[in-house]
Amino acid sequence: MPLRLRGIIPAVLTPYTPGGDVNEAELRAHLDFLIDGGVHALFPVGTTGEGPLLKSELRKRVAQVCVDHVAGRVPVMVHTGAASTAETVELSRHAAAIGADAVSVVTPYYYIYDMDSLFGHYTAVAHSVPELPVVLYNNPSKANNTISPELFARLRETCSNVIGVKDTSGSVQNLQEYIAAVDDEAVVLTGSNTLILACLAVGAVGAISTVANCFPEIMVEMYEAFIGGDLATARRKQQLVHGIWRAFNLGQWPGIQKLGLQLRGRSFSRRVTPPLREPTRVEEEMLRAALSELGVLN
Repeated sequence: MPLRLRGIIPAVLTPYTPGGDVNEAELRAHLDFLIDGGVHALFPVGTTGEGPLLKSELRKRVAQVCVDHVAGRVPVMVHTGAASTAETVELSRHAAAIGADAVSVVTPYYYIYDMDSLFGHYTAVAHSVPELPVVLYNNPSKANNTISPELFARLRETCSNVIGVKDTSGSVQNLQEYIAAVDDEAVVLTGSNTLILACLAVGAVGAISTVANCFPEIMVEMYEAFIGGDLATARRKQQLVHGIWRAFNLGQWPGIQKLGLQLRGRSFSRRVTPPLREPTRVEEEMLRAALSELGVLN
C-alpha cells in the first residue's frame, strides 16, 4: 500500500546528554508522548531537530532510534537534506536501510543554486533510494534556495518516488502553486504553524509542525476539527496555535521549545548544539507567563 502522509507531523526535537550525545531515553519518551497525543507521522532531524548542525553519525543515530522505537505505529519521515549531494545521498541511503517510511530533503544550502543544479541534486538523491518515497523541502529563508512549482512538477514527472513537497515559505499562494503544478496524488504539506488551517483549506494534506512537539493534542484537535467540518473549533485552535507560536518567539529556537516541554512537566534536556544557545532565565519567565496566559500549561 502506498505511503499516506497526512495530518499533524511533529518536527521532532533532539534531546542531549550533558556530554552532547543523544539522550536516547528522553527521545524515546518524547516519541511516545507525541504518538499518545494523536500525531499522524514524525519528522526527525529537521531544522527543529538541529539536523543541519549535527555530524552525520549523530543524525543517523537519531534516525535509527526513532525508526526502531516507533516500530511502525506511525510513519517516520527522516530529514536527510545536507549541504552536499554526496552527504544527502549517504543519509538517504541510511534512512532506507534502517526502514524509514520516507525521507524529506531540504535544498542544499549556503550557495545559491539555479534550477538545473537543484534538479540534478534531487534526481541524484531520488535515484539513490528508488524504493523510498522522497518529499522535497522548500525552506528558502533558511536554505537560501527555492523549489519552484515548475521544478516540483519536473521532478514529480522524472522521479517516480518523489511524492510531494513540504513548503515553509510562509506563503499560502506558493503552496497553491505547488498544488496547481502537479497531479492530485502529490503530497503537499505546510511547514508554517500559523497558516496550517489556511493551507488545509486550499488543499494541503497536513503540516510538519514545531509547535506539535509541546502541544500535539492541540494541533491534532485543530486538524480533526477541520477534517470533520467543525470550522469554528478549527479556527479557535489555530488562533491558540498562533499565540503559542508567538510565545515561542520570545527566545531562540529550538531551546525555547525544549523549555516549553519542561514547563509542561516533561523530562527533556534544554541543551542545544552550539552556536545555538539555551534560554535565559528572563526568557524562561516570559515564556511561562505567556503560556500560562494562554491556559495551556498543565
